[in-house]
Amino acid sequence: MLERYSNVLMEAKGNQVSFLATDLEVGLRSKCAATITKAGSLTLPAKKFYEIVARKFLAEGSIIYLYHTQVLVAHSDKVEGYKQLPDGLVRVVGVKLK
Repeated sequence: MLERYSNVLMEAKGNQVSFLATDLEVGLRSKCAATITKAGSLTLPAKKFYEIVARKFLAEGSIIYLYHTQVLVAHSDKVEGYKQLPDGLVRVVGVKLK
């Protein structure tokens, strides 16, 4: 799904890293706890960002879950097949754009 975004904005400050990507119709925003030695921000091509994450985690056989205790999901009416599940995990298997 990242291939539809051209860049990912990453910001490191305080004790977290936040990520933002949008194609002006659909957006992706996430954050995670981190130990920050120097605050800052940068944009990285989404494809490069995916390649780095995939090389690190998928090579180890990891499965990456996006989990939030409170889930708010908003998407364009062009998205088909998305189903919200009670466990709070966001699954994009079977999701398509019209």
